[in-house]
Amino acid sequence: MEIKKNDEFELEITDMGNDGEGIGRYGGMAFFVKGAITGDRIIAGATKVNKNYGFARIVRILEPSPNRCEPECSLAGRCGGCQLQHIDYAAQLEYKQKKVADDLQRIGGIDSDRIKSGKVLFYPIIGMDDPYHYRNKGQFPVGPGADRKVVSGFYAGHSHRIIDTDSCLLQHPVTDGIMAAIKEYICETGVPAYDEETGAGIVRHVLTRVGYKTGEVMVCVVINAEKLPKEELLVSKLERAVSDYNSRINDCVHEYRLASVSVNINTRNTNVIMGVRCRLLYGNLYITDYIGDVKYRISPLSFYQVNPVQTRRLYSTALEFAEL
Repeated sequence: MEIKKNDEFELEITDMGNDGEGIGRYGGMAFFVKGAITGDRIIAGATKVNKNYGFARIVRILEPSPNRCEPECSLAGRCGGCQLQHIDYAAQLEYKQKKVADDLQRIGGIDSDRIKSGKVLFYPIIGMDDPYHYRNKGQFPVGPGADRKVVSGFYAGHSHRIIDTDSCLLQHPVTDGIMAAIKEYICETGVPAYDEETGAGIVRHVLTRVGYKTGEVMVCVVINAEKLPKEELLVSKLERAVSDYNSRINDCVHEYRLASVSVNINTRNTNVIMGVRCRLLYGNLYITDYIGDVKYRISPLSFYQVNPVQTRRLYSTALEFAEL
């Protein structure tokens, strides 16, 4: 049976693609289905059909995969930040390990029988004990919303439509209060959020960094201007947000402190987030953090691995294998 756009058909998902989409075959054609996972049996609705493959959506799930779970985040599926929250974590790790094995075969030319026989040693993937609130860096687009409100959060998948987000399960929790303080500052001062379509407005993005070992917090506001009005008000609101977080968590190990506030000037009509110039408003133009015993200075423009727990495991495992 030849499938046309909007046709509905039963599909068994047998694999997953690079972006976490389910893959099933019908009539000799592969169909890619967002939100479907290996083991699902679904009614699919064709959305686009090419000569040898097509795309489809889930009309309804007839039989869910045993690895399907309810996402912890209410925005999962709408927000483009996460693609795998509807899959239990153990199955996520299996999916990632399979991708590496497939790439070794497809790109590296390693025969699959050598991997299966153990001639190519393939260690189990090393996952996290707690795969939430691990990111030490956040980049939040800011834009105009309905009724003159400001929205900030993450882009919907394959778009620049901002999904307004009050909290993210992957970011450090102190970030929630920081973003709330920035929205409050924008509303009080009337500073316009940047509109990508018109190029008007000032506040484009907010970058946050948190030192997981040091407790130092950085905020960098990317602006389509040289200066923000009432910059001292912004700093005071950010100080209060970090202080309020400390009082709520009562953490005897960490005392978080605002260590760096800056603006990054980006007046270009571009999708590139950061400009080349930063101007300091408070503290230092960097924070410090550690990976193991090594201390790092991290500026708004620095590259630094976003998952400090797994970065330390990665480096430790490499050192162990190297037998230095």
